[in-house]
Amino acid sequence: MQPIKLLFIFALLSNVVLAITPIPVRVESGLCESTAFSQKGSGVLFNEGNAAYVLTSEHVVLHSNGEYCHRFYLENGSPIEARLVIAEYGNGLALLKSALFISAPSLEEYSPRAITNTLSVEVLGFPHSTALLTRGNQGKVFIAKSSRQPFPLLASVVELSDAHGEFGMSGGPVVGESGELVGILSHQYLKIVPGGKTITQVFSKETQVMENGLVAIPGDEAIAWAREILKSSSPKAVYSRDPEEQLIRKEAVYVGGLRFEIQLVNPVAAPVGGGEGAGIGGGEGAGIGGGEGAGIGGEENRKSSLVEISLDLKRGSILWPISRLSQWQERTLSELRTRMKKVRVLFLVDKTAKGLVRLPVTSLGQFFTVLGNSTVSPVTQVESEETALSKTSREINALGVSIGELEKELYNQTLSSSSKLLLSEISLIATLSASQDWLLLDIESINAMTDVSKNNLGWKELFTTQFQKAVSLLEKLNALKEKLKQTSY
Repeated sequence: MQPIKLLFIFALLSNVVLAITPIPVRVESGLCESTAFSQKGSGVLFNEGNAAYVLTSEHVVLHSNGEYCHRFYLENGSPIEARLVIAEYGNGLALLKSALFISAPSLEEYSPRAITNTLSVEVLGFPHSTALLTRGNQGKVFIAKSSRQPFPLLASVVELSDAHGEFGMSGGPVVGESGELVGILSHQYLKIVPGGKTITQVFSKETQVMENGLVAIPGDEAIAWAREILKSSSPKAVYSRDPEEQLIRKEAVYVGGLRFEIQLVNPVAAPVGGGEGAGIGGGEGAGIGGGEGAGIGGEENRKSSLVEISLDLKRGSILWPISRLSQWQERTLSELRTRMKKVRVLFLVDKTAKGLVRLPVTSLGQFFTVLGNSTVSPVTQVESEETALSKTSREINALGVSIGELEKELYNQTLSSSSKLLLSEISLIATLSASQDWLLLDIESINAMTDVSKNNLGWKELFTTQFQKAVSLLEKLNALKEKLKQTSY
């Protein structure tokens, strides 16, 4: 069979330099026994040595071979079988090896140019249920190095504006004016609220304000990763997923001998390509949500999702990439091996110069990315029938539960923003006190919180409307403060 030679060459009008436009392909992944594959997206074809490969987004493919099959198509072409080389949740990329050799440019020929803000780009890919290549309308780079991204192994992503991307185009190339590779399409920002924070959200009838802002993995990062993978005889993913869970849209990730699963209250992002009903892409919403905390006060924090941790029984990666939290990971492994119970991360806490700030968990991608920050710690709770806590720890836990119950009663009966803000701060202290991570508590923060003169408006309303409960709450907070002073932490 003669190799298929497909080179898209774009000549720059300003000079004679030629740039090779990436060859986009349509990608499918699913159970081999199925007639219709569930995962759908796009990818980029390239050659390395005497083999052809496809670079795509990790949520486009199922993370295994065996009973799971993968294939790709050239435009209007027949299916070409492929084998999964690796899928890395940590950087959002996956690599397939073609069963047939198809002539294409090498990675070196795809070497991208420097990405700058306002660079004109377009997205190439195959929308769902079509074999026709779509070239999205001309867009531009909005932020060349954005930290608003869900990939713990990446430093930044490329944000695009005005470019078109839809379900099935995830994994496809984002190309510049000369056809050069700018990035690999991954996610989509969907909701921008005038006068408020940018929110990432799945397409739904409830979504009122939307803007088609796309997120791409930088082309140079993608090429560098693919080169490193191809150098290895047995590449291993740091963060991996289970294909059975991908098929049922369960967001779970395996890393460091542990399994992390999130229960989303409000899904916040959709990849651009993949399973039916997944928004714009991927088999499930991987989520987006930089490292920005929502602060201590307000309803938003009270709706944080939980991350449930259990032992990795699927033999995923035993590597733990966040060295700063190695002791926490080892302690969690020990708890699970000893008691065979689940550990829950209630939320994350950022220890800033202004005090503790509660960070809501919106997705596993955001969870692992934010954990990489040097000041952020997880607040965990061990589910077990027995306890090995010391007497002091048990007393602090009991005080935390009691303070939390009182705070909830008062919060539901309080109207002013000042008292609600005060109670939200107390809620964070209560939750920390009731967890095994009460060591994160800061006595100075509690001192400031219990200083009635500094929190005059909040305490004033509480003493006016709920005197007995307010007095009891203040007493318990002072008791907690004294108990902390007795410890050596």
